[in-house]
Amino acid sequence: MVKCILEVLERNRSEPRIYTFDTLPVRVGRGYRNDLILTDPFVSPEHLVITEDEQGFVIEDLAGENGILINGRKVKDRVVHIQSGEMVKAGGSNLRILSPDHPVVPTVVFNFMARAEKSILFRFCAWGLFVPAMGVVVLDEYLTTFSPVGLKGELSRAVTAMMILCFLWAGFWALVGYAVQRRAMFHAQLFIVTAFVFAISSVSFIPEYVAFALNTPVLVKILNYMGNSALFAVLLFYSLGIATSVKKRSRLIIVFSMIAVVCGLDGMSHVAERDDFKATPQFSALVKPPYVQLVSGSSVSEFLEKSEDVFVKAAPAKE
Repeated sequence: MVKCILEVLERNRSEPRIYTFDTLPVRVGRGYRNDLILTDPFVSPEHLVITEDEQGFVIEDLAGENGILINGRKVKDRVVHIQSGEMVKAGGSNLRILSPDHPVVPTVVFNFMARAEKSILFRFCAWGLFVPAMGVVVLDEYLTTFSPVGLKGELSRAVTAMMILCFLWAGFWALVGYAVQRRAMFHAQLFIVTAFVFAISSVSFIPEYVAFALNTPVLVKILNYMGNSALFAVLLFYSLGIATSVKKRSRLIIVFSMIAVVCGLDGMSHVAERDDFKATPQFSALVKPPYVQLVSGSSVSEFLEKSEDVFVKAAPAKE
């Protein structure tokens, strides 16, 4: 019967290793006479020994050169009592000592999206979200096009661009998922990218309003970078998680690395293309009133009548 389990993470390894021992004591060190041999150069040839008594496990420091740490705290005594699950650091290596009855974390449910992909309701939701996302894109384009000339062309181009973006993104990650996990999961990818388009189109006017109200052109760029980067990070994080089995920590590193590279390249191109002098400097924020074209505007004559005081010529000065 197993008496002791050791979860070992050496300083020169990225993944922990698990060892089981049927008998105690267990000797740990770099020497070849030990029950557990570590390659960590900061570990002594005979570093420590693990035994047990009525109170639990007993750790005895045999070398005393680099000593041991229990749960991050330096130990002065050579013999220490610990309980199952506590962490012991020997040299540069971490050892987690467990009893066979030690509880484990709850089981992780296998990929929710993989199960949802098989549901007809989920596929209906994926295509159902595609319609309002298209509507938001059309509305945003309509409200920012102030001339009826060429309006239909602008709307059709916006819809076409959105469809190409969504299908290319979903198709690319579906191919990645099929190559890595033999599961395409196209509808899951379509749902994620459509939600991204819906969100980014719904809040696109907020940075312009804030920057216009505060009269700070630089602020609109900062808000756009922050908002777009956050939404794109969520999109890439979940698309990568659906298509691959990469761990969350690795996915976060990949996502933030890509965002840093994209923002850096965009900033460098902006600086490179900036003119030293502009005869007509432009304000970088475009105000998009969300209901500007939902009501009829005033004609030129009505505008002149209401603002005639502005155009009244000043009386000639008396000599």
